[in-house]
Amino acid sequence: AAMNTKRFPAAVAAYLACRDAFLTNRARLATHDMHAERLLDDQIRALEDERTLLATGRVVAMLSGGPADLDRRIAEMRAARYHDATTIPGTPAWISLALGSAYFRSGSMADAEREYRETLRADPKIGEAHNNLAVVCLQTGRFQEADVELKAAERAGFRVNPQLKEDVKKALAAR
Repeated sequence: AAMNTKRFPAAVAAYLACRDAFLTNRARLATHDMHAERLLDDQIRALEDERTLLATGRVVAMLSGGPADLDRRIAEMRAARYHDATTIPGTPAWISLALGSAYFRSGSMADAEREYRETLRADPKIGEAHNNLAVVCLQTGRFQEADVELKAAERAGFRVNPQLKEDVKKALAAR
């Protein structure tokens, strides 16, 4: 809403809060995953201890149908650990892209560039980020970089404004 009403500093603050909320939630998920993994490790150790006791003959099968069943259950738990493990994603590209645009509209070119590059780290195929980065490069006198980013935007399927292409072309020719 702040972007649509051209309150760009408020938009920057809103997008920063959005990113902070995302990162906080991501940290909570990581903590939950570590706790679940510790519980799974404890269960595996308990089954391994039972298998050891069965092998020594000091105890009869308590939870299992015997050593073969214990081995199968341990293998399943170990496989589940790696099968269920998920990589915690970075900041979504759309947050960085929107934040970059808010910074750009606020006149903060360095911050805008940083966020557009962060967008491209998350997803290098976002043509809008390449296009916006080209504008920043053009405005900061890096014409060759602007040209490279425009070409990347077009390869990604983004419709680049013909006037922007012309401006970059003229800037390169004037050098």
